[in-house]
Amino acid sequence: MEKRLSALQPLKDNPAVSGIFSDIDGTISPIAEHPDEARVADSAKKTIARLAPKYGLFCLVTGRDIDRATRMVGGKKLAYIGSHGLEIYLDQYYECLPEAEPYLAVVPDVAGYLRARLERDGVVVERKRLAIGVHYRQAKNKPLARERILETIEPLLSRFRLRPMQAREAIELRPDVPANKGSAVRSLLERRSLAAVAYFGDDTTDIAGFEAMEHARQEGRFAAKIAVESAEAPEELLERADILLESVDQVLEVFSWLAE
Repeated sequence: MEKRLSALQPLKDNPAVSGIFSDIDGTISPIAEHPDEARVADSAKKTIARLAPKYGLFCLVTGRDIDRATRMVGGKKLAYIGSHGLEIYLDQYYECLPEAEPYLAVVPDVAGYLRARLERDGVVVERKRLAIGVHYRQAKNKPLARERILETIEPLLSRFRLRPMQAREAIELRPDVPANKGSAVRSLLERRSLAAVAYFGDDTTDIAGFEAMEHARQEGRFAAKIAVESAEAPEELLERADILLESVDQVLEVFSWLAE
């Protein structure tokens, strides 16, 4: 661990001009069997509460909507990127990507349609503010459940201008607009004069966050890509990472060190 911590020393050397971006589920919170059961431990919240004020920016990046994310972490003074980059909460001000706003009326109807057709045999439809997660983690036959999900959503994609994305044992349906976690991270980097940044993630959707770090390097910033290993972690994420951590606990250990 000492070698991995030393690689992040540039963040700690100049915290006022350093930024930390972190996914939530699977990174600071263990993956839950049901999306509503996910929790951020009190110890993690306390670590973040010590860490965030010391840095120029501490931002949580999630596929969940921002309302749900703030309830999980319990800090409205933090910055958030929600709904895979469609929402930003910064300096206690909420923004929704204008191209995504029409989907506020679409998501409830699509979620209801999918629940009526898919919620059985362990499949769970999670309605979010601007997206829908269809989870098959609890399905007895996961390949069959995934196939059924893909067949059901296929006719909805062009009709409602939705885009599917593979996540950890889930299919995410999002507005078909040019936005992701990485584009939102880059947007915040353009607003803040940060000399050093890091991104912590564990899933396919976090690859876009890693791409934002690679872009930050091209701009001359120090940038680190940290991946949390698991049996479900995508190979591309692990290959592109600068640092590999073995668990949520190790992420929080790094956070605690950065907060010292």
